[in-house]
Amino acid sequence: MAGGEFERVMLQARREITEHIIHEALSRRVRDPATEIFLRRISEDEFRHYSFWRSLTSRG
Repeated sequence: MAGGEFERVMLQARREITEHIIHEALSRRVRDPATEIFLRRISEDEFRHYSFWRSLTSRG
């Protein structure tokens, strides 16, 4: 993987893991069960996205 491409992939992976962490934290703070489930699902999706981007690197 070329240097610039590697950096773009890692940037996207960082964005996805950050969004995962944010949504996970929000899901723990809300009181509405439906909203909690919704935020947890988003968090899980973001973690899957992160895993995909990391799998494209040798560091994954």
